[in-house]
Amino acid sequence: MNDKGDQVEAQYIYQGERYNLVVGAAQSESDRRYDTNFLFTHSLFGDLVVDQSTSTEKIKQPRAYVYANINTTPSVTWTVGASGDNYQQGTLEEKSINPKLGVQWNVTNNVRLRAAGFKVVKPVLVNNRTLEPTQVAGFNQFFDDINGTKSERYAGGLDWQLNRDLAAGFELTERKLEEPTYDVFASTWMYEGRQEQNHKLYLYWTPAARLVVRTELVFDLFESNTGIATEFDNLPTKVTTVSLPLGVTYFSPSGVFAGVTGTYVDQTVERSASATQASGSDNFFIVDAALGYRFDKRRGMVSLGVKNLFDTKFNYQDDSYREFRDEPSIGPYFPVRTIMGRISLNF
Repeated sequence: MNDKGDQVEAQYIYQGERYNLVVGAAQSESDRRYDTNFLFTHSLFGDLVVDQSTSTEKIKQPRAYVYANINTTPSVTWTVGASGDNYQQGTLEEKSINPKLGVQWNVTNNVRLRAAGFKVVKPVLVNNRTLEPTQVAGFNQFFDDINGTKSERYAGGLDWQLNRDLAAGFELTERKLEEPTYDVFASTWMYEGRQEQNHKLYLYWTPAARLVVRTELVFDLFESNTGIATEFDNLPTKVTTVSLPLGVTYFSPSGVFAGVTGTYVDQTVERSASATQASGSDNFFIVDAALGYRFDKRRGMVSLGVKNLFDTKFNYQDDSYREFRDEPSIGPYFPVRTIMGRISLNF
């Protein structure tokens, strides 16, 4: 599959005394080419290409949006908005108005409550960039879904700055998705349902001026309705993952920093009886470490990291089944010891 696309956007921002307004429009077009090989497998000669075909498809999506952030009181900010989308891909066409609603309430100087509910049609993005606001009340709108995916997200959270050195909080989120799937037998597009839950409890602590401690308890649940993707494309019917990282990082005034993170993971993967990939469960504990140096005046940094320091063996289903990126993704857990170097420079 090969894509070539164009994206044009314009945006207007107005700042008032007690509110601000963001209005914009975008036009995305992508020409997609599919190269398909039909293989015949022989016990002696292996895979033989018996047929090749090439097809093209145009994807278009004009869209417009408006967001208003309104301070009804000094401690409460409402986000109200909507987007209008017209997604077109071959015989698939989805026209919809997607409302956005969010609120942030500073209950005290140290406690903030957040909540949001909104609908999204995953836009066609060139290089995964857009001017449209990507968050509502601090909750992400856009994920690496299949283009044209319709989703609803409902979320709530609390951020608590207990004192100067200690912060804690939680987030509870649920997402319902309708994912476009092509039925090759009926030669038509259809939508299949998915559900996601992601709940997080976090704690950040600075016990000393140069030391940072971070921990999170994360519950992640993915479920898919039975359909083409689960029966023919190995999409899991259910994935349940619980993770608990604990990280400690030291920052020296000289610019040197060093850190170590231990993570416990427990995961169960379920697939349909017709799937060719494995189901099962596993739990494991891995350790990552890093050492680096930050240049003066924020000019960049250099670091060396070791993933899976003790070369722990485990089975883990990463997010590749539900992420559709233009660039490859790595991690978050590496099944073998991996050494990674990084240099970043700012001019």
